[in-house]
Amino acid sequence: MPRIYGDELNIDEKAMEDFWEMRAEKYSEEHPYVSVKLNDKNPDFSDKIDEYERKNVMPMLNIKDDSYVIDIGCGVGRLAESIVDQCRYYLGTDVSEGLLQIARKRIVSETECDFLPMAFQELDNVSEKVKYSGRYNRVIIVGVLLFMNDAELTKSLENLLTILDEHAVIYISVSVALEERITLTEWESQDFEGEYNAIYRTREEYMKLYKPLLDAGFKVSHQDFLAKEFQRFSETARYYLILER
Repeated sequence: MPRIYGDELNIDEKAMEDFWEMRAEKYSEEHPYVSVKLNDKNPDFSDKIDEYERKNVMPMLNIKDDSYVIDIGCGVGRLAESIVDQCRYYLGTDVSEGLLQIARKRIVSETECDFLPMAFQELDNVSEKVKYSGRYNRVIIVGVLLFMNDAELTKSLENLLTILDEHAVIYISVSVALEERITLTEWESQDFEGEYNAIYRTREEYMKLYKPLLDAGFKVSHQDFLAKEFQRFSETARYYLILER
């Protein structure tokens, strides 16, 4: 159960795709967010984080009837619940077809929306696979980046730029390391069943990785810890930022 500090090591991304398919099997209607929030033994905690995010962060995206939204790593459609009826078009993507099947059943709306099995780094081909072929002006990337290696993350952000409108808002939320990079490989978590692979980068590391976005004219309009009053661990914490162009 390696827990490695400092070194820039890669994780097995295919193992993470398999992990999320396994998590789809953990879905329950009583606690729908646990399967993606990974708090099997404390489902109320997932609900608290979700409530905080919807109330305090999502309004910053200013989603309205001329918004074209892409939600990368949409899971079971957790955030789609409060988005689809506000926007012009919504697209949720995820590497797990199992999670997407749940999302398609949960999200019913008169707004045009699609749920597409697609990895982040493949987004440059997204217009060929959905009914909407234009550009997106709202982007949501929640809980995705810690499951990607540095090279794939950089490629994904570069590809993201090819589908964005001239004026756009990007919301990124990810768990970060508070002092130094931590890589987990085949980690056996006490919160859920299954081996877990993830990279907890520092905020400084992430700002370097966001260079493609910053070079393309995006600026950080807001950043902070997400629901820091609910922080459970001493080495990591949820952090978010809003980028605007």
